[in-house]
Amino acid sequence: MLRVLYHGPMEDANLEALQELVDDYEITLCDPDDTPDYKDHDVFAFPGIKNIDTKYIIAALKNGLPVAAFDLDETRNIVYHGLNGALTMFGKTFKQAVDESSMKDGGWLQTQKLL
Repeated sequence: MLRVLYHGPMEDANLEALQELVDDYEITLCDPDDTPDYKDHDVFAFPGIKNIDTKYIIAALKNGLPVAAFDLDETRNIVYHGLNGALTMFGKTFKQAVDESSMKDGGWLQTQKLL
């Protein structure tokens, strides 16, 4: 089962996007004041839609996690679709971005583990 991490303020997250993931993934919600254990996760989910604080995304990328996020000005400059994660538009499901960022079928995540 894919292990997904969300680290950031809950009031700024799209809770519907996180709810999409509950049945299919093991999800860890980490308080913004705590430091998550990145190595215990496969994907960093950042469903922020307002007050985007990119420090959470940057920390996840620094720790080697691909990022799934909504395609916004703030995220588009950090997350490069297909390279270090996946961006999704509001019309698509957030789950699709998580799947694409993990590239479960032999893509980014498996490539990084082989290196």
